[in-house]
Amino acid sequence: EYNGDKITAYPTSTQLEHSYDIYSLLNQQPFPGLYVNEWERSVSTFGGAPVVLVDGVKRSVKDLISIQPKNIKKIEYSLTVPLKYQGASGVIYIYLKEPKMAGGSFYAQAQSALTTGFVIADAGASYNQGKSQFTLDYTFNLRDYDERVVNLKQSYVGDDFRVDLNEVGEPSTLYYDQHDIRVGYSYRHDKTTVFQVRLNNEMFSGTTEENGYVQDSYLGNYKRTTSKNPYSYMPSLDLYFQKEIKGGQRIEAQVVGSLIDRGYERIYDDELENGEKVSYPSNVNTDHLSLVSEVSYSKLFGKNTSLSTGIKNEISRTENTYVNNDYKSELKKNDSYMYINLSQRVGKMSLNAGTGLKYIKMTSELNERDFLRNMTTLSFAGSPKKNFYVGLSGGYMPIVPSLSNLTELEQIGNGYLRVNGNPNLKTSHRFNGRLALSPSFGRFGFMVINQVNYVIDPVYSNVTYKGAGKFLQRSENYENLFHYQGRLVFTLNEVLNKHLTARVDLFYNHYRTQDIMWRHHLNSFGMNCSVTGYFGKWNVSVNYKKAYKTLDAETISSGESGATINVGWRPNNHWVLRAGCMNIFQPRGFSYPVEI
Repeated sequence: EYNGDKITAYPTSTQLEHSYDIYSLLNQQPFPGLYVNEWERSVSTFGGAPVVLVDGVKRSVKDLISIQPKNIKKIEYSLTVPLKYQGASGVIYIYLKEPKMAGGSFYAQAQSALTTGFVIADAGASYNQGKSQFTLDYTFNLRDYDERVVNLKQSYVGDDFRVDLNEVGEPSTLYYDQHDIRVGYSYRHDKTTVFQVRLNNEMFSGTTEENGYVQDSYLGNYKRTTSKNPYSYMPSLDLYFQKEIKGGQRIEAQVVGSLIDRGYERIYDDELENGEKVSYPSNVNTDHLSLVSEVSYSKLFGKNTSLSTGIKNEISRTENTYVNNDYKSELKKNDSYMYINLSQRVGKMSLNAGTGLKYIKMTSELNERDFLRNMTTLSFAGSPKKNFYVGLSGGYMPIVPSLSNLTELEQIGNGYLRVNGNPNLKTSHRFNGRLALSPSFGRFGFMVINQVNYVIDPVYSNVTYKGAGKFLQRSENYENLFHYQGRLVFTLNEVLNKHLTARVDLFYNHYRTQDIMWRHHLNSFGMNCSVTGYFGKWNVSVNYKKAYKTLDAETISSGESGATINVGWRPNNHWVLRAGCMNIFQPRGFSYPVEI
């Protein structure tokens, strides 16, 4: 159903019966631009991260693992993103059935591979007692792979110097393990009051090597071993409060405190043909503290008008220690924005208009910058006629460079390259627009989506020649970026006597980038396809993704392309057996081509 600017889906009994978890259920819904990776339990919309609200409370995608599909009443999907959730690519609203007054549940599941070190495991429990709910979730993620190959071709070209590098990779090790522990408590005094506490602990460590032989036109041939050893520990505490007041008023308050202890060690070890050994190490340790506070207020004026306003502030301090040269930098940031948003229902259409101010002040021991910018969004969407949806939206959003990009501190990249910040970076200005049209015909749906993004003074990583065979890499602004995307989305909902559900998303991209000395363009095509078949107690789902190429300044890159097939069997309400295969047409796994 279309409800103003939202698309509402009521999961059918067939879909609920054949869903292992909420990710497999989402993958069967007719939402345009939605991409669900069931194996990695990730959700994206139009290539970005959506906001997920469960009964009006913001939740992370990871938290959804504990929600059982049978407890979901309806799901709403909106292409319109309020200013409150700036930067998100869409909004997913999940509404649950009334919980039991007392009782608990437990879940555990694991995924692995037969030939590669690939494990994702989850376990958790929840318990309801009166007005309180307690939750505990644990996720373990492991990669241990010995056949990763990295091939690299580079050329550094200066006025009086040129070197060509061709690195032919050998099978190398990719290893990391990730642990995520989440503890939660929520209290619902009644339907008007919600209090929630969540404590998250994320731990990550890894060891990656890239072995290969480099054909160097200047130094000759040599063997290169690149070692990378990242680690991180990220605990956070999230406090949330929501109160409904008479007269259609709501107050929300949230405070999130987080700590990041992160390190990154990278070493290039080169062994020349004459036996000489050269190393280029880079070792950075980071300590980060942040406190995010947000308060919002909304009020309904009758059935058709609502007004919301809020303010959000982030205070953070980052300390980077560069071990190689014993240098320590301290970066401080104060990021605030306030907004006001008006929503007006006009017949079967919804008008949303929002504007706000964003202020950022950043300081370091060498630099200080502050920015004051406007943010604006406008949308008009709904169903002027039965079985027909139209959505028109646009907005402006500033993109402020990070202080690490603004801070000058030259580091060694390799024997030819030095890396530095740029204190002269300017704020980028992003303008976007979207037009969506959708007629529906019973169990068949069809949508056309046109998107335009235009960025003034975008930022890219540029390399310039310093002389004496040395080059400098740093972030710089270029003139503009234009991106148009056209999508055709086809959906089938339980056709062929309720045996088949499908969603096919075809898209075309056109990019144009330019600066004073260069101009580029790119056309590319992509596709996301999800098909689920139901056969008694069995189901089969096939997913295919053809990633499109992207152009950023002078760099062409591509994401993951691949196909997966899953087979599930549910003999009763208590057990599910599931088997699947990834990379059906890619025996060597994913590839990520990048061309500059």
